[in-house]
Amino acid sequence: MGRRNAHHRGACFIKQCDGLPLAIKVMGGLLSTRHPSEREWEIVLNKNLQWEERVTGGTELLELKQCFLYYSLFPKGSDFIEDIVISMWISEGFVQPDERSESNQLDREEIGVEYHRELVARNLLEPDESTESGWVYVMHDVVRFFAQFMAREEALVKIRCLSMKLTDSIVEWDTLEKLESLRTLVIACSFKPGGGSSLASFASLRALDINFADYISRLPHDIHKMKFLEHIGLFNCTKLNKLPDSITKLGRLRYISFDGSNVDFVPKGFGGLTNLRSIYGFPAKMVGEWCTLEELETLCHLRTLRIQVLENVPDGLVAARAMISNKNHLGFLDLNCHKNEQQQIEAVLDELCPPRYLEDLYMSGYFGRRLPNWMWMPTATAFKSLRSIMLKRLDYCTQLPNGLCGIMSLEELAIDYAPAIKHVGPDFQTLASGDGGALVSRPFPKLKNLELCSMSGWKNWDWEEEQGKAVAMPAQEHISIMDCKLTHLPPGLASNGRYNLTTMYLSGLSILASLENFPSVVELDVLYCPKLKKISGLFMLLNITITDCPELEVLEGVPVLNSMLLEDEPWEIIGTPA
Repeated sequence: MGRRNAHHRGACFIKQCDGLPLAIKVMGGLLSTRHPSEREWEIVLNKNLQWEERVTGGTELLELKQCFLYYSLFPKGSDFIEDIVISMWISEGFVQPDERSESNQLDREEIGVEYHRELVARNLLEPDESTESGWVYVMHDVVRFFAQFMAREEALVKIRCLSMKLTDSIVEWDTLEKLESLRTLVIACSFKPGGGSSLASFASLRALDINFADYISRLPHDIHKMKFLEHIGLFNCTKLNKLPDSITKLGRLRYISFDGSNVDFVPKGFGGLTNLRSIYGFPAKMVGEWCTLEELETLCHLRTLRIQVLENVPDGLVAARAMISNKNHLGFLDLNCHKNEQQQIEAVLDELCPPRYLEDLYMSGYFGRRLPNWMWMPTATAFKSLRSIMLKRLDYCTQLPNGLCGIMSLEELAIDYAPAIKHVGPDFQTLASGDGGALVSRPFPKLKNLELCSMSGWKNWDWEEEQGKAVAMPAQEHISIMDCKLTHLPPGLASNGRYNLTTMYLSGLSILASLENFPSVVELDVLYCPKLKKISGLFMLLNITITDCPELEVLEGVPVLNSMLLEDEPWEIIGTPA
């Protein structure tokens, strides 16, 4: 379009948005989904189009509109975890299989992810910056009000859905039983089911989400009467200690979470719920008449799995029967131990090898001395989609595995609390020729974020400058190192071949003496480093924060420094940086 026409239409958009930054942002998100042509802009600008068409795209699927309106159900100030909301969309019937060929057909969860991305792209949802998970989103009050306005005439809110978020009130079960047509029930407050609780009146319910209900200790025994139920969320119901046996009859169930509850076993026959896609909090109880780890074998559609108390699994043979490596749809796996009483944990974790297309891996409370063999070369190179690894509370591990650097898709690696590791050798960031696997051009080729925290015994990081070699971690943008005994950062980390490392966070490096020659770093935080004397050679540094580094004497080689924040430093500042 011509420059004059473009300017005119841009002014019209701003006028129709009443100059509101959020409205302009939403409109910009919508325009970004259209082709950059004059006709496309005219379609959006046309005064005859209703707000509904402007925000949902007019010609978009009805399902996308329904998914957006669903947010009007939730109280002001709510945050939304991506996979929970998608599961509830699916249970309501807002997401249907697409019409692609059977061999290339997306399942409903994948379509739900596409819808969620669309809402984010249009700025109708925004990531919650107060969290670091990347899965939590918020909706601006103005957008939420608009969703409520659009939904006023919709049966979605009036008849089918009820959400309560109260802090001081107690919801009585008798009150809820009168709402026979409910399809979605969300309770995030004190909840009292009563002695004669029954679910017979909720035969139409598709989604039941109860959070922080500190009065509930059990679900009604006749939960199977909600035969259409697909979503059960019981997050942080701390008094909940048992699931009813009849839960195994909910053949349509796709999502269940009892994270934060005290449920320590699942009824026998749970493996018959073959429609399940997500399980959070599965307890690996192995003694008694209840579901054991082996019953996971039949759940071949799982996309998300969090297993607790793995120390209860007696040996690797039992773990192998869960067939975790065969679950080709599994994208998120979280493995947790809580006690360090069983020495067979290494064999158990060896047999819980994830499938090759896993995307996110979490491990917590592992008390073996050696990390699982599928994290070592050459096995680790088989993971083609693994983007994020978090290893937490590795009390007894003495060595980081040499296979992580061979995972070509890895973007984030975090290790939190590994006090027994004293030395990190070159094999951590080097692909040796004798490992037997398919070698790659450079180690950690896509790693952007590296966090090494609470490694109190760590003294040496052996990584020489890589001359004549492909630089490891070439895409690295951020590094955090906390609570260790490193005297210096290795030359290999400061290699001149690394241009993307822009932010650095150092805290609690108790004997670090100097920090030198990181030419690409733009932002630096240095906290609680009592022996640090010198910072130099950060030629692109713009912003620095220094807290409780009493022996720091030299700050040089920072010619473009814009801001410096000093906290608890006995310095007298004279002049400004050159």
